[in-house]
Amino acid sequence: MPTHLRVVRATEPLRALIYARTSHDPRKRGRATESQVADCRREAEDQGWNVVDTIVDDDESASTRAKGTREGWERVIAAIGSGDVDVLVTWEFSRATRDLEVFLTLRKQLQAAGVLLSYKGDLYDLRKVKDRRRVAHDAVDAESEADETSERALRAKARLAELGLPAGSIAYGYRRVYDPRSGDLVRQEPDEPGRGEEGTAAVVRELVERFLAGTSLNQLAVDMNTRGIRTPKPPRDAARARGWTASTVGQILRGPAIAGVRAHRRPGQEPVFFEAAWEPLITADERARILTILSDPARVIHRGIEPTHLLSHLAVCGICGVPVRHRVKRQKGVVYPAYTCDQTKCRGVYVQAPPADDLVEQAVLAVVANPQSLLALRGDTARSVKARDEAKAKVAELEAEVAELTEAYRAKRISAMAFALALDPLEAELTTARAGTTTRAAGPAVLRLATADDHAAAWRAFTIPERRDVVRALFEVRLHRAAVKGTRTWDPRRVELLPRGAEPILA
Repeated sequence: MPTHLRVVRATEPLRALIYARTSHDPRKRGRATESQVADCRREAEDQGWNVVDTIVDDDESASTRAKGTREGWERVIAAIGSGDVDVLVTWEFSRATRDLEVFLTLRKQLQAAGVLLSYKGDLYDLRKVKDRRRVAHDAVDAESEADETSERALRAKARLAELGLPAGSIAYGYRRVYDPRSGDLVRQEPDEPGRGEEGTAAVVRELVERFLAGTSLNQLAVDMNTRGIRTPKPPRDAARARGWTASTVGQILRGPAIAGVRAHRRPGQEPVFFEAAWEPLITADERARILTILSDPARVIHRGIEPTHLLSHLAVCGICGVPVRHRVKRQKGVVYPAYTCDQTKCRGVYVQAPPADDLVEQAVLAVVANPQSLLALRGDTARSVKARDEAKAKVAELEAEVAELTEAYRAKRISAMAFALALDPLEAELTTARAGTTTRAAGPAVLRLATADDHAAAWRAFTIPERRDVVRALFEVRLHRAAVKGTRTWDPRRVELLPRGAEPILA
């Protein structure tokens, strides 16, 4: 049972900090933050606490899948550490966090500062074992509930895809009609001219017709900008608007939605396509012709500026996982090239470029100089062969189980629900097993380097794109922040190289 602490009138009233949060809730069916704050204020009044601050995070997820950070929550943690509050008040525990790692940090902060935690009308002192046990139980429940909600959402999206119904962002060329009372989606339809607007469906049809007639993507983009045609997704910051680009036009033409095709991608799997419930803007033949043209390797296109730095957009930030960029800082006439994380809510990495490049280069040369590495890169080691044989046997076993399960369903020995529940994990295992039956050999650039007489000379002769291909094939590169902020001394431990491949490649 929780520790019920009540106000002792002989002492000064506790200083209460109220925290409220709501996740994305477009239909406004959840408990609004205003209501949470009102409940928390009533609790503080009943207990005789003095509310010193109220912090709200609107439209912010607190689960393990949340992207970015919660600005309000960071203020809460800072307030707890400052000694300016005696009790943190929230409507229920899940409003604070649905992530066990965040909970552990919160628990340490509350214990160290001697700050109490209040939710659902109960007060907890995390310096006490019983209270820690109860709050930890609620934290586990909160994370489990978030995971279950996410899984339900994924299943719902898959079901919508099977029915051909829209979900997610609206495809350019279409608009959505909603029920004015319930707010539910009624249908997705072509965005035809009307209501004083030209309509984007006509733009899509024009792009398709002109592209199939021979107009390049870049020419189409220039014309769209000249005519002032609205872009698919205008940026929030108008100063950063780029208008139409060849990439923008290509994305619209490749999109399956304009051909009446609903695409659905499960995490880690290739997309699956279904017949859409909305009217197509182009025919299946036109889509096939577009994809054929865009996938033609002989097609002459502008491929943009060739990369000039080894790790830019290849290495990732070790904190947020976003690819880093190459930046040059000039200070007192000295140039400092570095790889940095430009993610707005992170910006946690700044690593000197020259020593990072040198470290990666030495790691690459060490790998290709090892005789065993060449066998691993070709997928010809005994371990690789054995793994492929085992994968083939597993595929045969699973395919037999799927066939047996399907026969049982067709013979009506099991229900459709039982069939679906049993088939889903089998298909997942099959996908993994089939991936293991193929030889995962390295690309031509890696093999050329590995078979060269002088590896260092061959590396120097490679272009930057070729070197990047080699690094990408051998390693996943992660860059980490300095152990002490502001440290300028080079620390090779900040560059983490994770080997890629079917089996470890010896360095």
